[in-house]
Amino acid sequence: MRPCPSLVRGSPQLELEYALVLDAQEAQELQEAGHEGRITHFDLPEHEQLAMC
Repeated sequence: MRPCPSLVRGSPQLELEYALVLDAQEAQELQEAGHEGRITHFDLPEHEQLAMC
C-alpha cells in the first residue's frame, strides 16, 4: 500500500504495514512520521510518478 505520511500517526496498525513509495523523499516522510514497517521505494523518474498518482 502507499500510505499518506500524515495518516501514519493516527493509525497504530498502519505504522507496521508494508509500504510502497514512489521515491526516497516519500520514504523519508513516512519514516519521520513514525512508520516502523518495511518501506520499498521504486525511485521512479518524476514523469513516471505523476502517471501513477
